[in-house]
Amino acid sequence: MGEASSFGGVLREVGALLRDAGVAHALIGGVAVGLHGYARATADIDLLVDGTRRDEVLDLMTAAGFTLAVATEEVLHFTGPVPVDILLARRETTRQMLAEATPDPMAGTMLLRVEDIIGLKIQAFCNNPARKWHDQADIAALIQNNPTLDWARVQRYAAMFGVESLLEEIRPGTGA
Repeated sequence: MGEASSFGGVLREVGALLRDAGVAHALIGGVAVGLHGYARATADIDLLVDGTRRDEVLDLMTAAGFTLAVATEEVLHFTGPVPVDILLARRETTRQMLAEATPDPMAGTMLLRVEDIIGLKIQAFCNNPARKWHDQADIAALIQNNPTLDWARVQRYAAMFGVESLLEEIRPGTGA
């Protein structure tokens, strides 16, 4: 990595690497949660990346000095000065999320809409119940800190995974 191995430096470099290669990508995970108003500690960079460019992304990241730790059809996990986890957008829903991402000047890369980050958090805890409390805390904070979010969009994600009632419980002002 050419820039210092600081978290922000790595984030900007990876964003530039993907942008310069024309690879659609957007920030997700803890950093994205923070940029949407709920600062919390995180130790890695999580990105959603165009899944049709998987092999190219793998080559770009390893050429940039990252070491591949895990590779599946859905994810690429890299170690380096800062770990980078890549979720591959292969389905229409995640590809649409990428298409609607916007540049974030603070991060120096693209950022998913808050509703889409909530959708990925819902998917994460449904796929891995051990993440439930952590992801639900993020979801509640994102909802609370973003009062103008598109609630219908969030509800569609909840319906995809059958957690509509749980979402209503964690929505401020509607839960027990």
